[in-house]
Amino acid sequence: MARQEIILGTPPQGLGGDPPRTASMKINAMMAELYAAIGELVKVDSATDTNPDRLVTPGWMGLGASPIVMTNSASADTLPAINARFVFGNGGGNLPDSYVYIDQFTSGSGTWTRQLAYSINSDGMWERFFVSGSAAGKAWVPVYNGVNALVDPASGGLMSYTTIGGANIFKYANGLMVVMQPWGLSGILPANSTNYYNVTIPSVGFITTNYLFASANVVPQSAFNLPGAPECMMTSLTNFRLCIRLGPVAQDTYTTLKIEGRWK
Repeated sequence: MARQEIILGTPPQGLGGDPPRTASMKINAMMAELYAAIGELVKVDSATDTNPDRLVTPGWMGLGASPIVMTNSASADTLPAINARFVFGNGGGNLPDSYVYIDQFTSGSGTWTRQLAYSINSDGMWERFFVSGSAAGKAWVPVYNGVNALVDPASGGLMSYTTIGGANIFKYANGLMVVMQPWGLSGILPANSTNYYNVTIPSVGFITTNYLFASANVVPQSAFNLPGAPECMMTSLTNFRLCIRLGPVAQDTYTTLKIEGRWK
């Protein structure tokens, strides 16, 4: 029923308000409705109680509850279809790590389930989604953060940066690798000259010359009349072929090499 307002009347005597009997009838009706509702509220009686309209309480997956402790032989594929947190302390079936918390969110019927796993002793996080009956076929995928994203993609990261032998290596999970290496000053080159160089770069993990793209940034040090670097190529996984063509002024140049290719 709707809330029944007791008419108080005009102060101070309350003239025009509800007589005591009418006011008491309204109070009784509303109290009866409250008691009927309270009688229908039943506390959960176990950590896996999935009955609808139950009251959650501390200790039984309510606020302040402890995770449900799983045995070593338990599997993340066969957890009860409830919204809860589980803890695996020393192995188990189909886990992303041996020591994990798993937060599970499932629809009322248990048809759709999402699981989030958190390593107990590292920064690792993983997730997966599956429909009823397909948990065993669903692999865990990493959840990336500031720790595991900037790791060598060969070890599961998204991107990484390192330096080998003066070469700066940028590596990406999609297979792209970019190497930038300062070659430095060329020394004074004659005017109107064409100069060829073979530059050795460190072995950084390119898989084939078929996907290598070489370029160079050549900066003149005195007169800005440099035609550029008309020839750049990789003749092997570690050899950079460079040509510097000079204009009418003899001068020094500074060159940075760039190679793009595949690491997988």
